[in-house]
Amino acid sequence: MRIYYLIAIVANIIAVVAFHKSINISVLSILPLFFIALILFQAALFKKEKIENGFRTAYGSPFTAEEENGMTGFAATALYAAIPLMIPFIFFFPSAVKVLLSFIIYALAFAAGLFTYRIKNKDALKDRFDKEETERREQEKKESMGEWK
Repeated sequence: MRIYYLIAIVANIIAVVAFHKSINISVLSILPLFFIALILFQAALFKKEKIENGFRTAYGSPFTAEEENGMTGFAATALYAAIPLMIPFIFFFPSAVKVLLSFIIYALAFAAGLFTYRIKNKDALKDRFDKEETERREQEKKESMGEWK
């Protein structure tokens, strides 16, 4: 990640210097800065806060605390990776593009972390869901026969 940040920072500095005549800083340049601050806050929160087992409601997530912690870790990494992509919108582009693309990059980064975790661990998640479904069916069968486990 450090190499990525180093390359991104150098690329952004080169872009600002090379295209200094195209710089377009407006009031809406604050929006990418806001998204960068939001990303830093959320990513730090995702890295710091860990979900514990036992604090679930009936309508909560189908994932275990360990799985949710893994997803938030992936989301934090994806959010941190999106920060250098926001920097050009501070200095360049028309106002409408700044607004639209800043939001799109933020939303895609957030979603990418969650989907990456699910894709990377799809077999383990599927196995766990299948096992729980099998256990549920067995329990329903026992209950219908008058047996309690």
